[in-house]
Amino acid sequence: MKRKLNHTTMRNVFSGDRMGTPFGKAAQSGHVDVPKEAASLLPAQACFGLAPNHGTAYGFKMLFSDDKIAAIYYHDLVSPVSYDPAGIIDIHLSTRTIRITGRNLKGLFEHFFDNRVLWVKEPDSLFSLASDNQAEIETIRIEENG
Repeated sequence: MKRKLNHTTMRNVFSGDRMGTPFGKAAQSGHVDVPKEAASLLPAQACFGLAPNHGTAYGFKMLFSDDKIAAIYYHDLVSPVSYDPAGIIDIHLSTRTIRITGRNLKGLFEHFFDNRVLWVKEPDSLFSLASDNQAEIETIRIEENG
């Protein structure tokens, strides 16, 4: 079932245990915001979700393989957000840096630049199910700036 998103719905992305609403075929690709109860319907390789209909997000969640979750608001980011073709995205905050490692991450970097990423997810296992040209996150680390 499709729902229209408004500012209230987007704010609710960061409340409770919901991760948003799936949207048809896009939900099957894993590139949308997905409720926890629908996550099992996504392919195992889904590693990030986007705001639907080219909308923008207020922030994004990081879902770690140990079931911990952290959330960052986009207004807390400090320029530059950087991409290294070796498979690294660095997202700077005033006192910390978020480092995302993986492969085929340029598209994810572009979506961060456009404030469209709602969530990123570490894999649940060490086995890769992603195709050769599909984005794949290996690790998400939050490091103290020093």
